[in-house]
Amino acid sequence: MDIRAYIESGILEEYCLGLLTAQEEARVVAACAQYSELEMELAAIQITLSDYAKCYSKVPPIKVKGQIWEAIENKAKEQNIGLNHLPIIDRYSDFKKWIEVVAPLLPANRPDEPLFHELQNSHGVQQYLVVADADVKEEVHTDECERILILKGECACYIGEHLVRLGPGGFIEIPLHVRHNIRLLTPHVTAILQRIAV
Repeated sequence: MDIRAYIESGILEEYCLGLLTAQEEARVVAACAQYSELEMELAAIQITLSDYAKCYSKVPPIKVKGQIWEAIENKAKEQNIGLNHLPIIDRYSDFKKWIEVVAPLLPANRPDEPLFHELQNSHGVQQYLVVADADVKEEVHTDECERILILKGECACYIGEHLVRLGPGGFIEIPLHVRHNIRLLTPHVTAILQRIAV
C-alpha cells in the first residue's frame, strides 16, 4: 500500500466526519490496524477536528434548550393527539391527524355559515377549528403569534409584500406587526387557527 497516497486521498478525514459507508469504514479500521503510520495520522486528524470544533463552537442562548424540549414534548403529544390532548401546531404538524381529531366537530353537510369552534384556551394558547366561507380582512397582530394549519380547501395568504398559497397540510406563521389578509381560493377552507400570547 502507498501510505502517503492513501493519506492524501482524504479518506481518513471522511472517516472522521462519518461520510463513509460501513464497508469503507471497516477498510479504514483494518488499514489503520495494519499500518501504524495510518493509525497515527488518523489520531492527528481527530485531534485537529476536535480542536477546530472547540475553537469555533458557540454556546447557544439558554432559551434554546427549553425550545428544544418543548418541541420534543409537543411532537410526543401529537402522537397521542385527542380533543383533550392537543399539541401546538407548527410546520411539522400532521394535518391528517388533525382532520381525524376534529371530524366529530364538523357538520355533516357544508355549513351555511362560518364555523368558529374553540378547541382550547389556556396558558396563553388559543386554538380554533375554523370553516371559513369568506375572505379574512386585513389585520395586524401586536401581542399574539398567529399560526394556521390548513386541513381542507385552498387559500392565498398575503403577508406584507409576500403571497403564500396554502392547500391541505399547508402551514403559515404570521409575523408580529405585519399586515396580512387571507383570500379563499375554494368555496370553503377548513383550518386550525392558533394564537399564542407573547
